[in-house]
Amino acid sequence: MANYMFLMEWDNNTLTEWDEHNMIKMTVTGCGFSFVGLMLTLCLLCFLPIANDGLYIITNMCISMVMAQLAFIGSENTYPEKLLCKTATSLLHYLFLCVHFSSLCFGLHLMTKLKSEHMMNKSLKRTWILLTCWGAPGVIVAITAVIRGDTYGTNKLCWLASTYGTKWAFLGPVMAIQLVNGGIFVVMMLTRMGADSKKGCSFIELVKQQVMTAISLIPCLGLMWSLGFAVTFGTSKAAQYLFVILAALQGLLIFLGHIMTHTQVRKSLCVKMNPSGYDMSEKNSDDFTRSSNIVEAKRGSCDSSASTNERRHSDYCLITNKNQLVVPPAAQCRHRSPRTST
Repeated sequence: MANYMFLMEWDNNTLTEWDEHNMIKMTVTGCGFSFVGLMLTLCLLCFLPIANDGLYIITNMCISMVMAQLAFIGSENTYPEKLLCKTATSLLHYLFLCVHFSSLCFGLHLMTKLKSEHMMNKSLKRTWILLTCWGAPGVIVAITAVIRGDTYGTNKLCWLASTYGTKWAFLGPVMAIQLVNGGIFVVMMLTRMGADSKKGCSFIELVKQQVMTAISLIPCLGLMWSLGFAVTFGTSKAAQYLFVILAALQGLLIFLGHIMTHTQVRKSLCVKMNPSGYDMSEKNSDDFTRSSNIVEAKRGSCDSSASTNERRHSDYCLITNKNQLVVPPAAQCRHRSPRTST
């Protein structure tokens, strides 16, 4: 069976058979947990009526990741058949590139939110999102198949061969995306730190905000794949183990680190389950992935205030129609106690 390491290695494997056996176990187990997290994410996003470009990108990322992991696990059965192996290689190449281009799209989305809320209209932006997430990988795979299609599936596993540098058709885009997303991650962390420092937050609060921001952003930006180049260049064995674990668990990390800490998701779920008994305002529940909140944080204080709560109410109280929710501004985020008669 295969493990995530073979996606990034380059004919310089320094691991023993025992190490590879352990990595296969980690990959299969991690993919199982990741699949559960991805399905929970997709079900939750379909269940909640949230119109958010960031979550729209996450939805596309989760779909491509589910398909990639299923193709990854099933591709091992196609190796003896040459045609099936080439087809599986092309499919894996395309789907994993879709995952990485989705993370790139999410990073660019964060930068546009940081600079301006209305750089382009919504329909045009979503068209570009689809072209970036699904179209750009198709172009790369098509060019590679035309130029080096004869090197597809020629190794012991159905994957790109290192012959003639074909494997760089995957490693090259991944490396470029990691560099871009790494820069975006640094910008977002520094922006958050600067905003919290101006608000006069304590050191503990500052560290907490930084940790939560990192936990939320790293899985969506796919930065754990940077560790994969430890496999490519045959460096630290510990980094290779860490890469396999984190890459296999990426879907679960997105669910736990991003979706379950996303303010709009949690509050919409709270209201969906009990529209009349819950409040949309919740203290210290910043959405650590929305750069617009980081910009707004520069004008506020570290503690929640009445004006902040009013602004949150206006942000999340949605217009009434059959697909959206109405949140009463005065509702409380707990069951109301019965009014006593006098």
